[in-house]
Amino acid sequence: MFVIFNTFTMVVAQRQRELALLRAVGASRGQVLATVLGESAIIGLIASAVGVIAGLGLAVALRAGLAGLGISLPGNGLVVSPRTVLFGLVAGTLVTLAAAIVPAWRAGTIPPVAALQDAAAEPRQPSLQRSARRLIVGALGVVVLGIGLFGHTGYSVPLVGIGAAAVFIGVAVLSPFAARPVCRLLGAPLAYSTSGTLGERSAMRNPSRTSATAAALMVGVALVSMTTIMASSVKASADSTITSALRADFVVATGTQAGGSGGLSPNLERSLAALPQVSEVAGIRSGVVKVSGKVTPVVAADPAKAAQLVDMGVTQGDLATMTPAGIGVSTQVASSQHLHLGSTVAVTYPTTGTKDYTVQVIYSVRDVVGDYLLPLVAAQANFPSSLDIAIMVKLAPGVTVNTARPAINRVLAAYPNATLQDQDQYKASQTQQYNTLLNLTYALLALAVLIALIGIANTLALSIYERTRELGLLRAVGATRGQLRSMVRAEALVISAFGALEGLVLGAFFGWAIVDSMRSTGVTQLAFPVPQLLIVAVIAALAGLLAAIAPSRRAAKLNILQAVTTE
Repeated sequence: MFVIFNTFTMVVAQRQRELALLRAVGASRGQVLATVLGESAIIGLIASAVGVIAGLGLAVALRAGLAGLGISLPGNGLVVSPRTVLFGLVAGTLVTLAAAIVPAWRAGTIPPVAALQDAAAEPRQPSLQRSARRLIVGALGVVVLGIGLFGHTGYSVPLVGIGAAAVFIGVAVLSPFAARPVCRLLGAPLAYSTSGTLGERSAMRNPSRTSATAAALMVGVALVSMTTIMASSVKASADSTITSALRADFVVATGTQAGGSGGLSPNLERSLAALPQVSEVAGIRSGVVKVSGKVTPVVAADPAKAAQLVDMGVTQGDLATMTPAGIGVSTQVASSQHLHLGSTVAVTYPTTGTKDYTVQVIYSVRDVVGDYLLPLVAAQANFPSSLDIAIMVKLAPGVTVNTARPAINRVLAAYPNATLQDQDQYKASQTQQYNTLLNLTYALLALAVLIALIGIANTLALSIYERTRELGLLRAVGATRGQLRSMVRAEALVISAFGALEGLVLGAFFGWAIVDSMRSTGVTQLAFPVPQLLIVAVIAALAGLLAAIAPSRRAAKLNILQAVTTE
């Protein structure tokens, strides 16, 4: 929408004299408005049709890309429903119409006397007074975002979405006021040459256009930066929690975690416990139940054994003394459901119905066992499966990991779906899911960045058309084709660097806010992966040079005589 809005704004400005002539010969404001909106509707419909067709090819490519990331999809072939095609056509057309409303309204306000002007007036510095209402929207967005992140309203996700969208609007409104000083700063390294100086000043020339062009890139970089910070923080928190909570030396994972299927026989726990290198073994089982009306997974283990193998951060009660009638709950669940020691929790099993348990333990570390911990006898009596999903192994005093591994592997030889992991391997397997999700997100966000680059190339192409006479005069006074190419590329570099800087700052803010709001879920480490963030910003900025290749070539190929006579 930023790209479409910017394009129609420039087109209307370039056709100011034409539109004014329409007014002069009798066209009303409404007719001019309808003309521009009708043009946008036709363009939107044609572009949407092309997009639907291109989307089919993209779906095939994305499917192959997901397979490369280790995410397999059902092999039923490509499914294209009429609803999908219709939605693509309608959504694309309506989005184009919505983005063109303001430029169309501005076209309707062009007075007939503008037909006497040879060119459009030079753009002015944006007025703070005219932007006051939109600034209020941005301020309200910050308030709504804060309520969604840090309030306890029960509507966090919608509030965060609305607040983030409003904050983006507020930043986009403020961008023109910062465009000139920031572009001057970013373009300072280019001032060693005349072409670099002209490119920098071209970027500063129209702050509103520059900020609108950079806005699309700002959104893409902000999303990438925010996702990177969130994923790094979640991984760091999970790593820290596992390091402090896991007292076991080995974890025998099920084939499900290793990419296979099924669980582990209880006989494996007994075989491992019989090894002289092992001091304690605890099998972990999992099931799906209904608690307080919600379907949720629960974990079951022998409480006395689990107390020796996992530090769950018990805040109330004693895990080692939990009885078969007891249940452990996380502090988050205890707070949200107002539970305390002695409270009754009703657990509904799929096969055996509802059973009541007494809260005997409240713990703070959820990463290992989740929100609910049942005694093993409850799983044996009520879970449909009698298999373990994992087995934790603690070595005997004086036995090292390298010494015990061969003996444990000999026992595991009879269980092909079992995978032995030490603490480092277990942490790596737990964080691998975040890496996969992050890679998928990067692939999708790359499309947003690509759209932003198309917007930069589009704006530069229209700008060159608008400045045909100016570029011809530069050639007439001695500028070479190479200097014109360098000037356009410098302008693109400054604009893309401006958008990348905005996105980096905004993404860092959103990343910090969201991670801070996730503390209650166990995300306690805020990680700013500075190298990755800088790489994202530099790549986004340099990509502006790629977007400037075609416009810069067009500028260099202008015929001097035709250019200087262009009105």
